[in-house]
Amino acid sequence: ETEARGRKYFGAKIIPATGAWIEIETEPDEVIYARIDRRRKFPVTALLRVLADLGGRPSGTADLLAAFSDQSAAADLQATLGRDHNQGAESAYLYIYKHLRDSDLATVVNAREFIQNLFSRARYDLSVVGRVRFNRRFHKPATATEREERTLTFDDLVTIVAKIISLNNDKTARGDDIDHLGLRRIRCVGEMFQQRLRVGMLQMKRNIQDK
Repeated sequence: ETEARGRKYFGAKIIPATGAWIEIETEPDEVIYARIDRRRKFPVTALLRVLADLGGRPSGTADLLAAFSDQSAAADLQATLGRDHNQGAESAYLYIYKHLRDSDLATVVNAREFIQNLFSRARYDLSVVGRVRFNRRFHKPATATEREERTLTFDDLVTIVAKIISLNNDKTARGDDIDHLGLRRIRCVGEMFQQRLRVGMLQMKRNIQDK
């Protein structure tokens, strides 16, 4: 939550147990931006296009707008789409890749592979608790299949962006207190050990591949 020009603007932080952090923020011009691992910001609709494609869904502008059940939310997304010059997933892959790896030569193939790996189950994990917390925060009744989904999906991001737009339009809205103990949890020793073991195994895998 930030304040500018006498108005509050909202955002979100998606912090997985393992994987890249995603920060979403609203600028005073009502454009909603995203950052991955605190790199350069880009319109959140580019990330929506990528996640739609990774989920096997169409990623055109009309398809993105149709995913928002609230038509006012879809209308408020127009300012963001005005800054997003991508027309589909291929250009969005390149666009985001260049924001994350601007020193590398980018092609659609390696950009898609890089981002696909970034959000793969091997590298990105919300954890079981994280998925339960997410569903509870947004009042989503989860099916057994959805409870097992531990990566970030297109529908997840649509839900988050729609909530941000709703908060931006509510003059009485207040942001969550990230330091509130109700939003914290105790991590068991076994869970922390498992995470460190996972990091070590991934490092060993990279070392073997490099050799």
